[in-house]
Amino acid sequence: MGFPTNGGAPRRDQFTLDEDDLCEGKMANHSSSIVSPAALYSRLRSILYETPWVYKIARTVRFAALVGPWRSLLVGHYRRFSRNPKVSAIGPTLVPNVNAAEIASTLEQTGFAIGGVLPQDYVSRVAELCGPMQCAAIVNPHEKWDAVKEIAYDPKFLEIARNYFGVEPVVYSSKIWWSVPGATGEDRLTSKGHNATFHFDVADYKSLVVFIYLTDVVDGECGPHMVIEGTHKRKTLSDLVKVYLDDDTALRRFGERIKTVLGRKGTFFFEELTAYHKGVGAKKPRLILAIDYTLHRKPVK
Repeated sequence: MGFPTNGGAPRRDQFTLDEDDLCEGKMANHSSSIVSPAALYSRLRSILYETPWVYKIARTVRFAALVGPWRSLLVGHYRRFSRNPKVSAIGPTLVPNVNAAEIASTLEQTGFAIGGVLPQDYVSRVAELCGPMQCAAIVNPHEKWDAVKEIAYDPKFLEIARNYFGVEPVVYSSKIWWSVPGATGEDRLTSKGHNATFHFDVADYKSLVVFIYLTDVVDGECGPHMVIEGTHKRKTLSDLVKVYLDDDTALRRFGERIKTVLGRKGTFFFEELTAYHKGVGAKKPRLILAIDYTLHRKPVK
């Protein structure tokens, strides 16, 4: 799929979509009947999920391979021998005052950095694409919506990823989802579950996510994101096996390093995926966009 090269704001008619496009499960109906590698990968994950102890072993082995004690050696290898193609930026940056080098340096030290605030009119355009609060998630909107592409390929965001990785980044994936009070499902914030418990994710030897609030998250009732600074560098075998931390354990181990991110809509912040993080259970609807960049791993098509 080609990307627009102009720097102007997307036209309103570029935001038109069918209602079926809003749901992750329905989006699959538009795909070809040919079994793709992505479908096979998804099926394999589903099989593993059906047998929890097998999934846990597979997850631990994978995590250890990517972020075990040899992680720095592997990062150095891919920095030296990377064959990632050049990623072309789209248009002028939406955030000209962001210091990319400073943010990358902060990420290296703490695994987390506040970026700033996107233009409000632009954020509203993206939010309008998401429709009513009825679906768990919209997967990879940067592949179909110009408004999200221009954020994912913003010159400053790419510069931050380049500085952090030390090589040309891979724009790996994106996702938009609503967090709704009382909702169920692993992709929504509730008082329990994956997203509402401190955990870390492993996408690659080194990975970066930019979160963008598409609604105001100005207090604890809005489902703010939380992150534990400095937990991205080293994982013990126990960490790799357990993955999750309850609040009492997190407070005892990390104390003041636990940060809560508040901000009006458009607030964006960067995070190394291997830092412990979670979302607070939402008492008010919250809409958020996440864009993932990786050092080496490519998207499965």
